[in-house]
Amino acid sequence: MIILYLFFLALVVPVLAENATAIPQNGTEIDYGPDPMELEIRQDPRCLPGCFFETNILGSWFIDDFPRNCTTVCAPYGFRIDGQTDLSEKQLAETLKNMKNVIAFQFAVTHTRFKNTQFLANLETVDCYDVGTFRHSINYRMEDVGLLNLSNVSCNIEIGSNNNMTQLNLPKLNLVHSPYANYSSFTVSVSYNHPDFCITVSEMLKFMVYNDTNFNWMIGDYCRLSNNSELLSQKYCDVRDTPLEVMASNCLKIVGNLLIDEKNEIFVGKLANVDTIFGNLIIRNTNLTDTNFLGSLTTVMSMRKGEPVILIENNPELRNVTIPKFVKYHAPQTHVPVQMYNNSAELSKTSKFCNDLQSQLTDTMTWIVRIDGLVCDEGCVFAKTVVITSESIKNFPSNCSRICANLEFNDNSNLSEIELLPMFQNLKELFGSLKFVNTNFESASFLASLAVIECDSGGFFKFENNQNMKEIGMKSLIRCVCDFEVSLAPKLEKLNFPLLKNFTHSSGNISQVEMSISNVSSNFCITFQEMQHFMMNENLFLKNFTGHFCKQPGKYCADVCEIESSNIYFRCEIMSGSIVVNSENQLISDALNTVKWIFGNLKIENTNMTKFHVLNSLEYVVSLDNSNAIEIVGNRKLVEISIPNLKRVQTNQKRWLQIQGNNEKLTDFVIEQDQFCKTLTNYNGENQFVSEIDGKICHPKCIFPNPPFHKLAKDLIPIFLDCTTICADIIIDQNTSFPEGSLIFSFKHVKKIFGSLKVSQTNFTTGSFLGGIEEIECDKSDSFIFENNFEMTEIGMLHLTRCACQFMVYQNPKMTGLNLPNLRNFHPQNKSIVQYIDMQIYDMPSEFCIDHMEMENFIKEPSLFMSTLPINYCSVFNFPTSPGQDTICEFKENFTMQELDSNCTTLLGNVTLTNKNQDFLYKIQSVKYLFGTLEIYQTNLTTIELPNLEYVASLRKQKPAIRLVANFNLTNFQLPKLKRVRAYQREWIRFEDKNDELMRNLKNQPQICLPHRDILNETILYEARIGDKYCDDVVKSIDENNFSSSILEIPSSFVFITLLWI
Repeated sequence: MIILYLFFLALVVPVLAENATAIPQNGTEIDYGPDPMELEIRQDPRCLPGCFFETNILGSWFIDDFPRNCTTVCAPYGFRIDGQTDLSEKQLAETLKNMKNVIAFQFAVTHTRFKNTQFLANLETVDCYDVGTFRHSINYRMEDVGLLNLSNVSCNIEIGSNNNMTQLNLPKLNLVHSPYANYSSFTVSVSYNHPDFCITVSEMLKFMVYNDTNFNWMIGDYCRLSNNSELLSQKYCDVRDTPLEVMASNCLKIVGNLLIDEKNEIFVGKLANVDTIFGNLIIRNTNLTDTNFLGSLTTVMSMRKGEPVILIENNPELRNVTIPKFVKYHAPQTHVPVQMYNNSAELSKTSKFCNDLQSQLTDTMTWIVRIDGLVCDEGCVFAKTVVITSESIKNFPSNCSRICANLEFNDNSNLSEIELLPMFQNLKELFGSLKFVNTNFESASFLASLAVIECDSGGFFKFENNQNMKEIGMKSLIRCVCDFEVSLAPKLEKLNFPLLKNFTHSSGNISQVEMSISNVSSNFCITFQEMQHFMMNENLFLKNFTGHFCKQPGKYCADVCEIESSNIYFRCEIMSGSIVVNSENQLISDALNTVKWIFGNLKIENTNMTKFHVLNSLEYVVSLDNSNAIEIVGNRKLVEISIPNLKRVQTNQKRWLQIQGNNEKLTDFVIEQDQFCKTLTNYNGENQFVSEIDGKICHPKCIFPNPPFHKLAKDLIPIFLDCTTICADIIIDQNTSFPEGSLIFSFKHVKKIFGSLKVSQTNFTTGSFLGGIEEIECDKSDSFIFENNFEMTEIGMLHLTRCACQFMVYQNPKMTGLNLPNLRNFHPQNKSIVQYIDMQIYDMPSEFCIDHMEMENFIKEPSLFMSTLPINYCSVFNFPTSPGQDTICEFKENFTMQELDSNCTTLLGNVTLTNKNQDFLYKIQSVKYLFGTLEIYQTNLTTIELPNLEYVASLRKQKPAIRLVANFNLTNFQLPKLKRVRAYQREWIRFEDKNDELMRNLKNQPQICLPHRDILNETILYEARIGDKYCDDVVKSIDENNFSSSILEIPSSFVFITLLWI
């Protein structure tokens, strides 16, 4: 594997920036051209000579050269004050006192220890040409931004992860479009600051000045209006200070979450003139019959994460929901912003109100308004989710051709296929979902008239564990906009979907649909016609497809040329079988020039041809076995080949094409042919199939051999920027002379690395210049390493989802966290390869912590062994949660069980249960993730069950994650759902109690008692101990008729010492 140093020419010298060249050893000058973003700033007429900030981070090393006399400062590499900035607030204020305007593609204050940025007190404008970012993030002490004179900002706004920030304090800020940029919409994000963070209504109004501004995660609350006489005089009303009952009747805008219920519904007339709600609107438990009082409402701007902006529920008389002017909303991290539940039957059966609201808000997002979770025609809404039985079918709208329902057939469905046929004979379109599970049906042919099934997000079309099903048999189905899954159907031999060819939503919106078929009969087959329909829909992702092609009688079969041995037929458009072109039949290979479809695979091997240009008609190759779709191997004379019209390939291998062992000139030829070198993606843009050329799965232009360093810039700059996948061992270290901003530009297209990554001995504050990388895959001996980076506070690769590398982070003295929120996959791309990954994080500062969401991702991964981790979890802010959401709780020092929320699903901290607080055991019985320790001692309980606990991960040194001591009445300890554990030492749970019944109980719980091994099943990682013996050894000794706890022989003095240890 190669060593790729990012050893770029420094761009911090002005003359190089204007005439960016390099001189290799042969003396030839190479012109790379300047960074286009830098060039735009340097040509801006507002930027005067001598007023350029010629680095990107402000620190003592540049303070003497800072253009401190300029009122307008231009920063071609960005303007950044961060953890590397070694200047005091007083020094910064003195340096920046004349700076009123900044022109830069990025303006950032990040990773600092300042409480505010009043050292920028005279700053009035920041211009990022509408595309850059004004960022204040990860400033742990910052209480507000505090730029009192900042008036115009032509940037996207990002203010987040400032733990102590409770307000913006940007009273004059306005979003304005740059006069020197093409029009571009803005994105505003303000999130994950202090739990008490609030934004003023005035600030929000200025962010809302453009209708196309994208509000991406505005999370927090609105500041009270009590001291804002100006807004109060403009008929703004804060319902937190003046509830609806006492509110004035002429309010135009409401601040706070407006709840209308049985206590105040008689006052809704006061809302007739309200056009904006800065908060949420909830109408609950009223006797209202309509919402005509909301006739003026146009906008609802919520800042509550995961909650609908409008929730209307439990209003039994409500028949009419009309909000005719409602056109704008903000609902952070909320999939369905307008929800109505359990109101009148008339409302549930009437789709008009739902459709009207939806059409007012969007042309494409059909899911954003829901009545009881569904949208449908009047009278044709079945129960939200219903199992079809002889009782439930009585209420089925059998006369409707189009219904909304989530239908399920299971082992309780006590009607035969013949009995069901007349009930569904009129059904043409189903909106909702359809599920067959554990049925005895031989087919679903009683739904033979169904032509359309359309699911919203989260819906499904599923057949699971139907032991007698021989076919699906829905012969009229034309359109399916649902993920389709068939599994555990041992008799299933065919689909029988002859007409299914459309996978597009009724709105015209196209999104990816997945199809998976597994664990079916060995005789299962799919027709050529079905597969053609599937393959011609680019948004259909055949995720898992096992079987073979059916032998078809009739005309269709006559059009398919079946390949036997090495026979090649002339004038075929469709070929089925394994097509092999070799030295024996290469003279008649021109017969392939009419082939459009290959149902099988194509292999060109050991020929004597020099050129092969006969596949000009080939568009689709579909292989259902485990071979490559196309192989070009061992053609020693072959120098040219082409498949110019290839559109799509399907195979059960990750690799769709292998080119190996041919003439060396063939490699040079194919790298210029996109049809060979491209990675085939699914509709979502995710890599589905890759090509392998001479053992490499990267585009040949993106494979970096080991060049002399003087050639590196020549090789890298023109090509590296065009690579989305690169094969390289990347080392970024003290020799890397590119500034951080230029690295961001260089890596901006790279999504995947095959090789390794090492960031060592740098002065960068973050690894976010690698933030676009989504996947890294190493050979077994290679690693992902961040070490000895003296100023780095985080890795910050926010888009990294997969890392199949040994993972090492150590000796970064200022690093306080990983910030890898999406890293959850540690598997190689080839899923047939099982790889053991060791994560080691050590010699880090005491402030370093693991985020609970990171641990949640890590603990689920069976291939990952977290052998060495720091001792702290990061603190959690308890943001409000909605019903059904996970509740994250932190059990802090001196916290009591009585104070703990009883709905915690994730629990951080070290919990102790004793006879004094054992009555509160129920408070931890909803916990799914325990990130900490649990010590149970001296209780009087006979049974301790944690029915929902699945994952346990302790960082605490010298202690098991769970320990039970002196619980002498305990006979039953249950962790029925336990999946994975992590502890500082091999002993993850310890029982100090000698109790025969408890031992018998543990014998029946292998998830507790048996060792937890690595993914290769070779090494024991964690074990349970009973006294001084391992649990599995103890339970093997149990004689059910004559068991004695004497095998444990735990001395009482040992228990006493253990209690003292606690």
